[in-house]
Amino acid sequence: MANQIVSQQSEISTPEQTVSSSLIEVIKDEGMSRFLNKGTGLGAEYLDSVLNEIVQEKVLGEVPILKTIIAVSKTWNGISNFLFAKKLLTFLFELKDVSAKEKEELLAKLDGPKKQEITDQLLIVLDKHDRLIKSTIQGRLFKGMIRGYLTQKDYFSLTHIVSSIDAESFDPLALFYKAEGIGAFPHNDIYSLASLKLITIDNSHIGLVGGGGPQYKRNRLGVMLVTIGLNTKIPIDYVEIIIGKIEATSLFDHLHYHSK
Repeated sequence: MANQIVSQQSEISTPEQTVSSSLIEVIKDEGMSRFLNKGTGLGAEYLDSVLNEIVQEKVLGEVPILKTIIAVSKTWNGISNFLFAKKLLTFLFELKDVSAKEKEELLAKLDGPKKQEITDQLLIVLDKHDRLIKSTIQGRLFKGMIRGYLTQKDYFSLTHIVSSIDAESFDPLALFYKAEGIGAFPHNDIYSLASLKLITIDNSHIGLVGGGGPQYKRNRLGVMLVTIGLNTKIPIDYVEIIIGKIEATSLFDHLHYHSK
C-alpha cells in the first residue's frame, strides 16, 4: 500500500514540471513555428496582437500547447501570466525559422537531466528578464546552440550574462566590438562588463615606462554575444584573432554575413 502511494505521488507533476515539459513541446512544435512565421517582418506589433488573442483564447485551438503554459502559469507563483507569455513568445519568435529536424537533433543529443536543466533555466531566466530585448537575445542564443555554432558551455555562460546585464549596455558594447572605442561606456560600466567576462582588462602595462593605463580587450564571450545575440556585424579580422580563423569563418557562414 505504501509503495502504491509513493508510486502515485511520483507520477504527480508539479506546476513547474508541467510548464517545463510544455516548453519542450512548444520548442519542438511545427505548428508554433508556422504560426509565428506569419509575423515575419512585423516584429513587436505582431507579438502584441498574438498575445492579446491568446489571453482572450482566440488562437489556443491553432496552437493547443500554449493553453497548458497559459493555464499553469496562472497558478505558478512568481510569474505574471501576461508578461511571461509575452517574453515566451518573444523568445519563440527567434526560433520560427529553425526546422523540426534541427530541434529534434539537439534534443536527441541531450540526456534527461541536461534537457531538464536547459528548459528549467529557460523558464527561470525568461521570468527574470526585465526587458524584452533580453528574451529576443535568449532566442537567438538558443538558435545558435541548436545550429551548432554556439557550444552548450558558451550558451549557459551567455544565458547568465544576458539575465544579469543592464540592457542599456548592449548598444555601447556592440560599438566597442565594432572597433569604435570604449568611450561610450561610463567608467563603472566597463568594470561591470569585465566582471561579466564580456571585456578583458589588461593592467600589465600600468607602471611601465610609457605603459600608460589599462587596456580594454575583446574576448570570446563578447564576440559570441555581440554577433549572435545582438546580431551585430563586426570585422571578421578581429573575430579571427580572438576565436581563430576556422571558427570565425564557420560562425560568419552560419550568420550569413561577412564583414571586413
